[in-house]
Amino acid sequence: MGIGPRIDGPRIHDLKCAAGYYESVELGHKTAELRLNDRDFCTHDILRLHEFEYGKLTGRSLDRRITHIVWDTNGPWLAPGYCMLSMGPVETRNVAGNP
Repeated sequence: MGIGPRIDGPRIHDLKCAAGYYESVELGHKTAELRLNDRDFCTHDILRLHEFEYGKLTGRSLDRRITHIVWDTNGPWLAPGYCMLSMGPVETRNVAGNP
């Protein structure tokens, strides 16, 4: 279970996301994700969400950064083995003074 950022930098987690939820994430309305904690999620990791509809990937994807994690050990509200990931946009850094 990752508590803070990784020493070696963020990891990218490729995950399927149902089409209805994908649109809500894309619009910024959905900012949290309940997931089975089977991937060693850490804050600052990237969730690469791949839109999934009718049993197939649509080809659309987007990235979100994990900003906070609630673990099943933080209280009785999550089933064992699950975590709640808060996510926000992935910021791009200004390189060589470019806007």
